[in-house]
Formats: sequence, structure tokens, C-alpha cells
Amino acid sequence: MAHDLNEKLTVTRFSAVKESKGDIRKLSWSKFSRDLTKCRPCDSKDGVALWSPATFDSDTRKKLNVKELSCLVFDVEKQKQKEEGPPPAKQIAARIEKLGWRAIVHTSFSHSPAGVAPADDSKGIGERYRVIFSLSRPIKPEELERLAQEVSRILTLSHALDPVYKNPAAIYYLPSCSPSRQPYFYAQSIHGIPINVDSLLSQISEQKQTPSQRGTGAFSDKEMILRFARGHWKEILHFKLGIELESLENKHKPCPGCGGKDRFRFDDINGNGSWICSQGNGELISGNGLELIIHTGLTEPEAIRLVTDYLEENGIVGPTSLRLIQQALLRQELDPGAIFEGEIIDLLRQLRSENHAEYARVRGRAKKLKASVTELDRLTALTPKDEEPNQDEFELFPNDDVWPGSVSGDQLLDEMVDLISTHVVADKETVRAVALWCCFTWFIDEVDFAPLANITAPEKRCGKSVLLELMQYLSYRPLPVSNISSAAIYRCIEKWGPTLLIDEVDTFLRASEEMRGIINAGVSRGNAFVIRCVGDNNEPTRFNVWGAKVLCGIGKLPSTLRDRSIPLVLRRKRAGEKALKVRRIDKDRVSEIRSKLAKFKEANLGKSSLYIPHEIEGLNDRANDCWEPLLFVAELAGGDWPKKASEAAIYLHGLDEGSDSPSTNVELLADIRKVFIERKVQRIFSNDLLNELNNNFDFRWGSHNRGKPLTNQQLGQRLDGFGIRSKQIRIGSETGRKGFLVEQFEDSWKRYLPN
Repeated sequence: MAHDLNEKLTVTRFSAVKESKGDIRKLSWSKFSRDLTKCRPCDSKDGVALWSPATFDSDTRKKLNVKELSCLVFDVEKQKQKEEGPPPAKQIAARIEKLGWRAIVHTSFSHSPAGVAPADDSKGIGERYRVIFSLSRPIKPEELERLAQEVSRILTLSHALDPVYKNPAAIYYLPSCSPSRQPYFYAQSIHGIPINVDSLLSQISEQKQTPSQRGTGAFSDKEMILRFARGHWKEILHFKLGIELESLENKHKPCPGCGGKDRFRFDDINGNGSWICSQGNGELISGNGLELIIHTGLTEPEAIRLVTDYLEENGIVGPTSLRLIQQALLRQELDPGAIFEGEIIDLLRQLRSENHAEYARVRGRAKKLKASVTELDRLTALTPKDEEPNQDEFELFPNDDVWPGSVSGDQLLDEMVDLISTHVVADKETVRAVALWCCFTWFIDEVDFAPLANITAPEKRCGKSVLLELMQYLSYRPLPVSNISSAAIYRCIEKWGPTLLIDEVDTFLRASEEMRGIINAGVSRGNAFVIRCVGDNNEPTRFNVWGAKVLCGIGKLPSTLRDRSIPLVLRRKRAGEKALKVRRIDKDRVSEIRSKLAKFKEANLGKSSLYIPHEIEGLNDRANDCWEPLLFVAELAGGDWPKKASEAAIYLHGLDEGSDSPSTNVELLADIRKVFIERKVQRIFSNDLLNELNNNFDFRWGSHNRGKPLTNQQLGQRLDGFGIRSKQIRIGSETGRKGFLVEQFEDSWKRYLPN
């Protein structure tokens, strides 16, 4: 097929799916693209005509009867439930346009944008579209699959291709959609040149060859020669052919091939060595740098050899291995995966180990081509067997031997309580909660919620650091830190999966919103990820932040963190209360308990899926979520521990909530309730309510707004969060004013002011 849009291509039209004999038509690409970018609204595809790019040898539409295909067709949609869906149709159209190919993209009958459910049904949600590629020539059925696979690889569409592309006798409906999906219909005719079939198929053959098969002599691929020589044609023509540099300055000069005085001009567009010559008779000829060398009298093989010699002599191309890497870099512009192919990675790994300077040059060029150099560095790093053994984890975390005998869970928890009580003076409920929390960390891979342990006290010298150190002795993979940065948190978790024990949080956490967000995200397994840009290429990378964490400091945590915590509140020792210094802890006893914890974990792996959590009466939903993994441990332990765990939860959260002041909005709800009660009314005008709030000395609303009273607008904004909005009401004979009814508040009072 020529580049002319009026050049005819052959298609076969069918009126129904079961029709065997079609109507052969010869259409211009312009007419063909008009047919395939027009939407045909209908309730069913059954009445829509069909077409095929195939020409058949007989009247029967079968694979064996296919003579040739005039174009390449892809049906694109999500293939498997767990796999990633295809990119949007508009994005693929942009990729094709960037490659310079001529094509048509249109959405299918059942297409709808991802996440949008059409009114007619819930099926077919997501990107579904068809891509039709113009080809430089008709292809044989045996060429179809190879060509399709290479095109899909270049477009990174392989994961989303309907296998129908392998069937040369397949037929396709003309574009149509149901009325409810018509707003989502999309079609575009992309201007460009047909895909060069022969070039692409030869490239596939070249890729399948091994380095030894490709040889070490001159390049066999002329297109690769032209790409390597881009930007070097002046030097090649001057040093290899002796053409004067002044003749290569985009001015009319004598032609180095056919003479004359001013018939020749070397314009070197885009560094391709382009030129024009009128031959002295007004008949223009033109070409690239290689064709200019041929114009001077050399044969094509001689011209290729001459250019190759220059490129090798000047280090633009090197030995076979480096040449293959450079060829991959050239393909990278069209194929984002070219430099990451297995054979190229092996060559790059070898280059990196033998020639750091050359690897740095390759890496720099890859970065300019928008390849992920971070991923390139990772893939070309020394393999684990070549690396020095990493001793970090052996030094950071205890190497716990599994207890050889059986372990009783309730006795194990009792031992932990006894050890903790030896070194810390605290309420028994707090000590039990510590034992349960430390035990839960050994099941971090089994549970879906990892509550924070919040060690807090009103003042210094209450034993916070002592308890933190004890929890380090008893937790799974403990990593104690102080004043850690946000980046260090997610990188530590991603690398080691530790139990983080963070001290002195009162000195830095409140001022760092980013860190609070990271710690909040790490509580629930399903949401425990953050995205950060890393490496020279600012590659978006997902980091895991899931894990158990202890936060230790004076005073309260921010409310969002406190809401996700097990509160471990400590008090200063009274006179006469004694505790053994933690530095004198019995290390053998600690080792024995850790060994038993390892055994307890091993004996109960997989049981979390069978556990049915029960809610503790009196705790809110978030507190019940926090205690779920601890109750799971208590159930595994048996004995009195389920009861002890529930009692500890009620006691600790009762202490925590008792000292928790209400939010500003909840305080406003409480004061409005007082207004209704004191005035003994069922309805009130907005202005009257505002006056009551601002003029009551028991309330703080008279100076709420930086010393100024609460305004009507601020009142409305705060109540809007509860779904409460003022409306036109009538009180006695007064009408036409906005106000509130008591029933508008009753639901919020019950939810936020239960007492």
C-alpha cells in the first residue's frame, strides 16, 4: 500500500455473522476511515454490517481460504480479572501518532470508561476498543501473528489483546453502541504512514538471532546504519569521500556526484544527511546521506562498509556486544522495552562489571530516552550469588530459635506479664495489653489491622522509655529508633518489615503531617502504601508501610493517630513502689520467652482466617478494630485471657476517652442542645440561635473567631458537616425566616453525644 490516501485497499463486507460469502470492495483509506469513525446507535449489534480485511480464495469464509489481509486489526480489552486493563483508547491513539503510523481507533459496542457503569447493564464496564493499522503491503496469513505480536509489543498492548487477532478469517462489526453508551463513543483517524511490514518482520528475525549468528562484521540492517550515522554525515562525507566542508553548508554548490556549478544543496535535515540535486536538467533527485554516497558512484554494500568503518574508527559503534546495546537504544524510541530484554540486560551487566565509563555513557543515553535508569541499575547489579553476604539483618534482629516443646498460650502470656511487671510499675490492664500487643507482632503477616501502641504519660520519669525497651525485648523483629524521618520510615519498612519502636514522638511528630499520614496508612493492610518518586528519572514507586509500630512520648498524640492506638498510659511511681532496672533484665529469660513466642506463632499459623471477631460492648468501632488482633491472640492463648483482654480494652479506652476533649464541631452540637433544652422549644430561627450561642458566657462562641463572635456563615459551615442545614420555618405568626427544627439535630446528638 502506498502512502497515498486514495490508494485502494481491499476489504470484504458481510451483512450477518453467519454469512459465508461476502462482498469484495476496494476502498480508499479516506473512505475506509470515514466508515470506521462513524457511530451507529442501536440496541443490538445484530443488525450492524460486518467487514474483514481478508480476501478469500473461494466463497467459503475459512482460515484455509484466506489469500491475504489488507490491514492489521486489534481488539483491545481486559483479558483476565486479575490482570491490568488496557490503557485508554485516546492514550493508544497518541502513542500511534507519536510513532508516525497511519491507523484508526474506535471504541466497541460494549465500551465505557473505567469505573463508569452504563444505565443499560453492569456488564462491559471498562475500556474496549479496536485499532486498525494501515500496512505497506498486504500480508499473508502466516505473517499475521508475528507482525501482530511485534506491533503489540511496541505499543505495550500484549496483555490486553483479544486472541481473535490470530484468526485471519475473523470478521468485525462496523462501529456501533447502545444509546446509553453513546456519550462514551470515541473514534479517531490517525494520519501517518503505513507500517513497514518488511522492515518490522526482518527486525523480528534479527532479534531472534544470537550474537554469534549476527556476526561481527558490517551491519546487515541499513536502517540501523542510518540511525547510528545520524548527525555524523558531514564528517563521513568529508573524511571518507573527500567532499569539501564548504560544499556541505546548505548552499548551492557543485554536485559531488554529477558535477555542475550550483545544482546541489546539502541541507542535512534532522542530521539525516539529506540533499537535493537538479542534475542540470531541472529533474530533482534527493535522498539521505547513504544515498548521496551511492550517487557518487559506490554500490550500496560499498557505501554501507564505508559508513561502518567510520563509525567503528571513531568509537560511535564498538564490538558486537556494545553494538547490540546501541541497537537496543535506537529501538528504545519506538519500543520502551528494548533495553530491558534479557539478552541486553546480560550484556549490560557484563559491561557494568568490566567498563564503568562505557556503562555510564549507555546509562546517560537511556535516561535521555526516558528509560528508567533506576530499574536499569537494579537489573544490571551483581546477582545475589556474586554479592557479599548481607549481615544487616543478622545484626539488627534477634535470631530466635523455635522452642523444642509444646507451648501453652495462656502460660506464655502470664510469663510475659510477670517479666513486664518486674521492671515497670503500671496498672494490670496496661501490662496485659502490652503482653497481648507484643504477642500480636509475631502474627503481623496473619492479621489485617495493626494498631499502634501509644506509650504516654503526663510528665517525665513515668517509665515510658523503660516500657519501650521491654517491648523491644518481646516484639517480633524490633527496630528501636528516635526522631526518624518520613523517608526513613517507609524505606525501613520496605526493606526489613520490622516492628518500629519510635521514641520521643512528642518532639517531632506533631509538626510533620507527612509522617502522620505515613503512620496512619500503615495501620490497615489494604491501604498500607505510599507513592514516592525515586531515582534520577523520578520514577513513581510504591512503598509498603504496613507493620506494627510503638509511639512513645509525653502528652497526647494527634487525634487521628490516637484513634488508631492502644493507649498505654503510665503514671509516676509512688513512694514505696519498686521496679528492677531494665538494664538488669534476665537475658536468658528473655531468650526463652522469645523462643516460646516463635513456637506459639509456628503452631497457630493460618488460624486468623478462621477467627470470627466479636465487638466489645462499650467501645466505638475504631477501638474495636484496634483490639481485634489482640483479641485474636487472647483467643489463641485460651484460659482467662479472652476475658482479661476485654476488661483491659474497656479500662484503657475508658481512661483514654475520659481525658479526650470533644472536637469544636461536637462542642457546638452540645451547646445547641443546651439552647433547645433551656429555651424549651422545638424550633428556633437562625439569628436567635446565633445570639444565644454568642451571648452565653458559659459558651466560647462569643470570641470564637479571633476574638470576634461566631457568624451565621460559620455556623452553617460547621453544621453542614453533620448534614444539618437551615430552612424556612414558621414560629407562631412569624414566617419567611430561616431556622432549625429540633428533629434536624436528634440523629447527630445520638451519634456524637450519646450521654
